[in-house]
Amino acid sequence: MSQPFPHQPSCERPILLGVRAVQWLPLGAFFGGALAVSIVYGLARRRDRRTSIFTLILAGVAVGALFSAMTSFLIFLSSGGEHLLDVLFWIMGGLGRATWLSTWG
Repeated sequence: MSQPFPHQPSCERPILLGVRAVQWLPLGAFFGGALAVSIVYGLARRRDRRTSIFTLILAGVAVGALFSAMTSFLIFLSSGGEHLLDVLFWIMGGLGRATWLSTWG
């Protein structure tokens, strides 16, 4: 069985109406960042419409940890190769797969 785009990486294959996945990445990053900012500000704002800097920082740390966990979970669920597993272990804080050869190479 042949693939429809055998010589193209999966991130460059058409996904929606001929638009490639790489072209959606900046738009998705922008809206993801806007969503994170709005969630942080919404969590930090009080009922009297004032925002404490300490509450803003704490909400930012909490939302950052939540989004980092979601990213790690999505990487864990994806079916990738050996490099994807290396990225997953690195994000989760593991140094077991790191070698000096990969550092200098």
